[in-house]
Amino acid sequence: MYNEYMLTFLGLWLIILTIMAQHIVATIAHRKQKIFIPGVVDVNLDSKSFVFRSDRVFKNSLENILQFIVPVFLGFILGVNNVYLAILVWLFAFARIGHMSFYYIQSRGHKFKIKSYFYLFGLFINIVLMMVIFLKIFIG
Repeated sequence: MYNEYMLTFLGLWLIILTIMAQHIVATIAHRKQKIFIPGVVDVNLDSKSFVFRSDRVFKNSLENILQFIVPVFLGFILGVNNVYLAILVWLFAFARIGHMSFYYIQSRGHKFKIKSYFYLFGLFINIVLMMVIFLKIFIG
């Protein structure tokens, strides 16, 4: 049974690896500040600061991951089609990596708003996943 969901597990692994990478980037950026206080991001920083952006992208991923991973595991437990589940997980991984990438690019002075589209795409994938879970629970 686990082999059927291997692509789903690999997609989840990529999502978690992405969040770990964001954590490392945010930690390094934070520690390179002139005034470094562990666990405290300067409140005077704004979106032009890479420290601010790296902290926000990491926190945003933390805010979004639980509401995605729990339904994925519900799908696994309920026996949702492994191909559908894998596609949704990989699309979400793509959306989160895109969101992160454009968040970092924007911090370097670019005015891309594309990150918002990647965020909305991830949210859409999450809604689709919730609908799939709902249908599996009530229709079978």
